[in-house]
Amino acid sequence: MLRFPLIFVGITQKYSKFHTAIDMGWNNSYGGKNANIYASGNGYVTKIVNGKNNTLIPNQSGNYIDIYYPLENLTVRVCHLLKNSIKVKINEKVTKDSIIAKMGNSGYCGLNKAYHTHVIVFKDNRRVDPLEYLYFDYDFNILAKSNTAKIKYIENKNIKSYIMINTKNGVWCRKGAGFNNKKYKAIPNGTKCELITKNYAFKNNYWWDLINYNGELVYVPNKWNKYLQN
Repeated sequence: MLRFPLIFVGITQKYSKFHTAIDMGWNNSYGGKNANIYASGNGYVTKIVNGKNNTLIPNQSGNYIDIYYPLENLTVRVCHLLKNSIKVKINEKVTKDSIIAKMGNSGYCGLNKAYHTHVIVFKDNRRVDPLEYLYFDYDFNILAKSNTAKIKYIENKNIKSYIMINTKNGVWCRKGAGFNNKKYKAIPNGTKCELITKNYAFKNNYWWDLINYNGELVYVPNKWNKYLQN
């Protein structure tokens, strides 16, 4: 599950036919107009635009970051970031605890140049309603009292994702991603393991997952993995 990228969840404009994103406003108690923006889950950075100022030219996103979340197969773009506040790089791996930038008003933010974050969610290269895919986390987010938007909730902070080893002869795990790392332990077919990061790295023509196997963090090629719902 992906959570909202700001601590304070104040939806100031919803998704519509003419506004294919949501706008999130700020609150002085939770960072103000330069509030920290976080990654929404485990993913990696695919695109960055930086160095832009505020402009009165419509439809400009200003500074923004795209993060792809493999487990959910979603890309989340956060726009109008503060100039030169971006803290991540292309291909960098992030988690939900990663601070990626600060809220700003770069690009076009209306005639009043209002500070806010414009959040776009892409599924299969198509814009979708972020409120269908982003969740409110009781342990992280603060919900605006005036917010009437339909919000989904993460009710259990211990929600986890898992894989099932799904090959007849099992698979060897390794201490690093890639076959250049020595075989470590054989994981039998049908073993259920906690998934830490899907598609952690692409090595030797395979994507490798980082998993928790009997209390140890190890890597397996994920060609044979079966993914389980939370």
